[in-house]
Amino acid sequence: MKLTAVYLAIIAGLCFYLVFGHNGLLKYNEMVQVQRVYEAQVVTMEEKIDYLERELDLMNKNNDYLEYVIRRELGLQKPDEDQYILTDNATISSQ
Repeated sequence: MKLTAVYLAIIAGLCFYLVFGHNGLLKYNEMVQVQRVYEAQVVTMEEKIDYLERELDLMNKNNDYLEYVIRRELGLQKPDEDQYILTDNATISSQ
């Protein structure tokens, strides 16, 4: 009877360690969630890289598009060209 109680205590200790230990199931679930977050970030970054590669390819092949991007980024305009900058009313009223 004493030996059975000792075995049960050992088994209970091992089960406790399996769930709550340093590399237990709770830690494993936490690491799986972290992995999913990182995988989602990788997918987002790959999509952004693809978009930027396409835009770079367009800039290399199409001078009109390159001019458009430069003018858009620097806020430049051609002579005799009017430029209108539209802002969101919500951002204006919140300031």
